[in-house]
Order: sequence, then structure tokens, then C-alpha cells
Amino acid sequence: MQELNEQIDLDRKILGKKPFDHGDDDPLSKGGRQKAQSLTDPESGQQSRDGKPDGFHYSEHRTVDSKNKVIVNVDIEPANINDVTLLPAILKEIENRLGYLPDYMGLDAGYHSAATAHLQEKNKIQGVIGYRRHTHAQEHYGKYRFHYDFEHDVYICPEKQYLYWRTTTREGYRQYFSDSKLCRNCPRRQECFSARASRRIVERHVWQDSLDDIILFTKTHNGKWLYNWRKQTIERSFAEAKENHGLRYARMLGIQNMREQCLLTAAVQNMKRLVKALFLCSFLCLIRQNPCFLLKTGVC
Repeated sequence: MQELNEQIDLDRKILGKKPFDHGDDDPLSKGGRQKAQSLTDPESGQQSRDGKPDGFHYSEHRTVDSKNKVIVNVDIEPANINDVTLLPAILKEIENRLGYLPDYMGLDAGYHSAATAHLQEKNKIQGVIGYRRHTHAQEHYGKYRFHYDFEHDVYICPEKQYLYWRTTTREGYRQYFSDSKLCRNCPRRQECFSARASRRIVERHVWQDSLDDIILFTKTHNGKWLYNWRKQTIERSFAEAKENHGLRYARMLGIQNMREQCLLTAAVQNMKRLVKALFLCSFLCLIRQNPCFLLKTGVC
């Protein structure tokens, strides 16, 4: 948060504007406010996301090693907390436990944000993030129709007109404004913005460059391979926990009890993974000591 506020103040200084009085602002946790509270379990959070069940739930954030599928970190929070908010704490826990951070890290589309990309870049982690096109008013052009010119720091609309950076918001978004005089006679005006507005505004996060770099890497051959490998590890780990170990439902009330359930479930899964790894290691050592072992047992 301190880094984001410093970048916002620097932006506003460049534009000749006064800095914000940040106070207790927390724009990274936007969307994590409690709208309703459960009478049965007040510590749970109300979830309302596309493709997810509505109601009061808890969210488990799980990190899995890609080599042996060992769970290296588990974090439990109410379901109304934004996924991005927990990532700094997750990385700190992993580094404290293992003594290092990974060179590569694959995340699903829930973590698709500029803040996530900046955090990975800061920790020298090459990220691979699932793409998510953010929602917008269907009757008007989405942001993806506007091309960003990195060299001149401008957006170019479908009619080849420029949108210039004019201000930076408290949440860390640079706003690019079109020329109202040009928009007035534009043939695509009704398709671009509402009748009440006089010009088009496009927002770009101050850390968007970091996210663009991750998106480019994700589209490469190595990026695609890593993202597919992510689906074969973390998705299967969650599926196993739900199908075989009862993690599909919250068995107890309260966040501490849910942490107990999730940590014990992860411990059981890790025991299976470690036993398998030790068995394979012993098996390979036995083969080296006795090359005829496979022939004797008829495995070949």
C-alpha cells in the first residue's frame, strides 16, 4: 500500500496536482466489504461471483509445488475478501517456511491484476496468470478496443484519435481523456460512451506495465506449458481434497476451525505425496543395487 501511494503521489506531482491525503485508504481490498452477515457463522463472507455458489462461504488459498505436488502453503479467509489482498502475506509465509521463493509461479484468473504482477516482479518471480476480460457496459466499447502506445503514453481509439493522461485516481488508475470537440462529431460516439458524457475516459493502472509483461510471457510457448502444468497440479490437488477428504463443505463454524480443517486436510494430502516420493526413491535405489530386480518380478 505504501508503494502504491508513493507512485500515486509521484504521478500527481508530474501532472502538477496536489497529493491525496491517503489516511486509511486500502484500494487493493476494494470489493472485500461485508454487505451482509450470516446469523449462523458471522465470520464467513458473502460470495457473489460468476461461476461460484452464492451465499456465505470461506475461501482457501493453496500453493502447490509443481514437482511433487506438495502443498507448501494454505491460507483461509472469508469468501468476500478479494483474492489479490492475500498474496503479499502468502509470499511472506512461503519464504519464511522454505527460505526462498520460486522462479516461476502460476496463478488462476482470480489473481489477474496489476497489483499481483507488480508484487511478483518485485520478488523476481516470473508469473503466469490466467487471462480475464473485466466486465464493462455491453452497449459501449470496452477498453480492449483502445490501443495503448507505450512510447508516447497515449491510448488510440478506433477512430485513430488520441486519449491523453490527465490525472491519477486515489485507487491508482491513470485516466486518459479524449478531446470533447473531436468526440462531438465522431460517427461512433453513441457506440463509445453514453449520451450524458462529453468525452471518453480510459483507465490504466500505474503498475499495468508489469501485468502486460506477464500476459506476453503467458502467451509464449514456455508460458502456455507452465499454465497447462498449473492446471494439472493445483486443480487436481483441490479436486482430491473435495472428493476424497471432505473439503467441499465447511464442517465447523468460525474461521479458526476452518483453518484447522483445511490445514489437516493439506497435511493428509502431503503425507500421501511424501510417502510416494520416498517409495519411488527407495525403489530406484533398489534397482541400482540389483539390476535384475525388474526382470525377477516380471514388471517389464
